[in-house]
Amino acid sequence: MQGFAREIYLTFKSANEKEIPVLLSVMDQTKGISNEVHCGGMIISNRNRFEKELLVAKNVAEAALSKNVDLLEIRAELESHQRELEMQLRKLSALHRQQHDIFKVIAHDLQEPLRKAVFFADLIKSQNTDLPENVTHNLDRIIVFNEHMCQMVLSLQRIEELDNRKINLQTVKLQSLIESAVLSLNIDQSKIKIEYQLACHSFSGDQELLENMFIELFLNSDQKKGIYMKIL
Repeated sequence: MQGFAREIYLTFKSANEKEIPVLLSVMDQTKGISNEVHCGGMIISNRNRFEKELLVAKNVAEAALSKNVDLLEIRAELESHQRELEMQLRKLSALHRQQHDIFKVIAHDLQEPLRKAVFFADLIKSQNTDLPENVTHNLDRIIVFNEHMCQMVLSLQRIEELDNRKINLQTVKLQSLIESAVLSLNIDQSKIKIEYQLACHSFSGDQELLENMFIELFLNSDQKKGIYMKIL
């Protein structure tokens, strides 16, 4: 009806039954009383291959884009969790600082009345030598209990301070370490007996932390019966 047709897709078969894809263009030309039809064809086997490759590449690109979207969603979720974790860590750090400050105030406020209780109990005993035996005994118990409580507060302070410091590794001599811990104790040195069965070798450790460990061991032992330690 229009006198032409362009890019008509046809498939021809060769003598050996091989398919040959062709694009055919046709034009109708009238000359006088005669009518001619002009045809032009182009083999497009390479074009088919290109189209298939483009289709495969498009599918690969769409799959990669889909995976990329998933990765972006996961990344956004991870970043959200990271921000939430950082916020929680900041809150935890602030609470830890508040706890440390409150503990220092409480420890200081506790030590003062404990010292005063010991002082006044000693004062009552020294100014009243004729007190009944049971009263003197109860005053001694007050002194012992308050001194023990004061020592516990000091121990808690040491633990709090040591908990916030970095490990400092150095060469430590066990015998010197134990002797230093003993000297820092406010107890009768004659009640402490330490026997070294073998020569104590040096080793790597944190001097302050290890010394504090031995101090706590000595303080939590039955000091009335004396302290005996045997180093094998």
